[in-house]
Amino acid sequence: MGRGAWGASAARPEEVREVAVHPAADPEVLTVEHVVIGTVVGTGKPFARPGLLVMRARRGLLVHVRDYVDGLGVAHAMGRLSTVAARLEATVERRNSW
Repeated sequence: MGRGAWGASAARPEEVREVAVHPAADPEVLTVEHVVIGTVVGTGKPFARPGLLVMRARRGLLVHVRDYVDGLGVAHAMGRLSTVAARLEATVERRNSW
């Protein structure tokens, strides 16, 4: 999540832990496993959100970044997992009725 997304969320990151760095066959590409540690405002509940960054650097500058997150883990930390699960179930039921 970018700085703007964190600002719009009740999740407040406090630390980013690097888990592993994986170079690719393409020398411009690097993949980083990481975990964002923080607290949910209002509940004080801690969270740990695993993620994966895929970055492309050219001439010392980042030119492309993709941030993949554990969306269900985020929903759980925010106390919204049951709502997300219900919406997913409704979506599957709609698609199956086509």
